Amino acid sequence: MAIKQDSLNSYQRSTVIKISPNPASNILYVQSIRNIAKPMHFTIFDATGKILKTGSNNNDNFSIDIHNLSSGIYFLKLYNAYQINICTEKIIVR
Repeated sequence: MAIKQDSLNSYQRSTVIKISPNPASNILYVQSIRNIAKPMHFTIFDATGKILKTGSNNNDNFSIDIHNLSSGIYFLKLYNAYQINICTEKIIVR
């Protein structure tokens, strides 16, 4: 049985997340395009892996206050209610 290369390239995640603005300075907005099991959990960590902020929210669209983060590059991980990682994004804080 052979797998066509096209079928590997056309795979899409069933969940679409939009994070804006990026770069940001005070607030990040998270928008779920499709339903995700709630609550949605988030973790922000730095390049060394140190966890700087965690939280959860029961809405498809919510905001994360990042005003206390220093300028730099961070990573935002989003998890569904079952603690399955649904998104990891690089964010830039000004």
